[in-house]
Amino acid sequence: MKVAIYSRGLDAEQGSSLQALLEELAMHKIRVFIYHLLLEQFSLPQHLIEQLTPFQLTEDLDEDVECLIGIGGDGTILDAVTIVKDSNIPILGINFGRLGFLASMESGRWHDTFRCRCKKNISNRWWWRYGY
Repeated sequence: MKVAIYSRGLDAEQGSSLQALLEELAMHKIRVFIYHLLLEQFSLPQHLIEQLTPFQLTEDLDEDVECLIGIGGDGTILDAVTIVKDSNIPILGINFGRLGFLASMESGRWHDTFRCRCKKNISNRWWWRYGY
C-alpha cells in the first residue's frame, strides 16, 4: 500500500504527531511519499527518513498511491486538491488547523482510523473515500 502526505507546514509541537503518524504507517509497511518541504521542516529519525520518498509535484507520485493525507486545516485540503488534480487520488484530511470544515477528522482520531484500515487490510480507494 502507498500513501502520500502533504502539509503546508506544521508548528514545531506538531512534529511529534507527524512522527507518530509515520511510525504507525511504517509499522503497517505502508510506503509513504511525503511533501519535500514537510520532510525538510523536521528532524525525523533516520529509520523513518530511509522509508520516505519525497515528492514535489503530482508527477512524482506513483499511480497506485491510494490516498493523499492532508495534514492541516481547510487551506491545506484546498492545496491538496491542486496536487492530486485529476489523478482520482482521494484526500483524507487530518485537521491540525483552526478550521476543519473540509478535513475529515480531528488530529486525535487518526490513530484509530489507521489501525482499523490496516487491520481490515482493505486495499482499495473506496475505503479512503468512505470508510473509517
